[in-house]
Amino acid sequence: MTGGRANDQKLLREARILIIQRRYEPVETLIKLGQNQQALLKLEEISRSYPADPHAYILRGELLSAMGAPAEAASSFAQGVKLEGGYVDKNSPLSKRAAISRLVEAELSKPNPGSSPQSRINDIRYLQSRLAGGCE
Repeated sequence: MTGGRANDQKLLREARILIIQRRYEPVETLIKLGQNQQALLKLEEISRSYPADPHAYILRGELLSAMGAPAEAASSFAQGVKLEGGYVDKNSPLSKRAAISRLVEAELSKPNPGSSPQSRINDIRYLQSRLAGGCE
């Protein structure tokens, strides 16, 4: 009985990954072409149909980070991680740990982070905690 449940869980994870790949393929293609603004617009379009999908928040975080908007990227990453903690798990097939770590490290290395908006600091600290293995 337990083996059946484990297999079911594995199949569900694999199905979720396939759904994510298909759903966000147009966005990923635009990113690979370096068309970040168009990718962001396409992501917004897809997000209207799937507003609670954590992967959209994670992709948005990656795009905003690449576009030089770290505060917005941190907020988006934090929203995605709150919905699906696997994005910071290095063993997860959905892991975006490296991208999130880069953003957190870059933001924490900036001088005088205390002068930044509190929401940005909160998002960075939340992500830092999750990267360190902290819970909600």
